[in-house]
Amino acid sequence: MTSIETIKTDILVLGSGGAGLFAALHAHQANPNLHITIAVKGLLGK
Repeated sequence: MTSIETIKTDILVLGSGGAGLFAALHAHQANPNLHITIAVKGLLGK
């Protein structure tokens, strides 16, 4: 049986391409206290 992990986050970015990483960077710069999660299906940055 597969277990499902629950993660609490303020912002969820789907994908680690240029747009996704840019969005995460700007969200962090706007509010460093936010919990930002980047979800990828493969290796980060590929």
